[in-house]
Amino acid sequence: MGQGQPGKIGKTGPIGPIGPVGPIGPIGPIGPTGPQGIQGPKGDKGDKGAKGDAGNIGSAESVKQTLLPITMWCADGELCKLPAGKKGLDWGYGKSKIYDDANLYIESDDNVYVRIGDKNIAQMTPGGAVVNGVTRLNGDVYLTGRLFTKVGDKWVVMNHFDGDRLQLHIYNSEGGQNWAGRVKFDNA
Repeated sequence: MGQGQPGKIGKTGPIGPIGPVGPIGPIGPIGPTGPQGIQGPKGDKGDKGAKGDAGNIGSAESVKQTLLPITMWCADGELCKLPAGKKGLDWGYGKSKIYDDANLYIESDDNVYVRIGDKNIAQMTPGGAVVNGVTRLNGDVYLTGRLFTKVGDKWVVMNHFDGDRLQLHIYNSEGGQNWAGRVKFDNA
């Protein structure tokens, strides 16, 4: 007789209960440390900490020996000292200077005042000099051009020498306008 074909598989039955967990095995050795990870973003800025103790940058003499040759030194004495080879001060970005190159120069694009006490003795302007008060000179005075001085409401002008003569002119206004008279001194 012949064999028949197998029949269809029936439905699966319910799953049985889970068995008990077995014991934990022994812990193995620690492995090598892995590479460092990527750094995360910077966090928020924290509060300012308390002020620390004053530091010590060295002895005062050591600081002086280090800084004196390369900076203007004002830490001791009554006058500031410039480093060797330096000629002066510039505090107006090229417009106000005091320097010495065998002669002393004071430069400014502003008025320059010489004061004694609370009185302006001399005022120099970018266009010339105005002297306030009395100026006394000892020794020889050499002038080029004319010397102007105001006497009352008149201007007296001393012209440069004309041969052996000195000429004084009197004007009614500054700058030599409205000539009012002349005096000549001859060399006798």
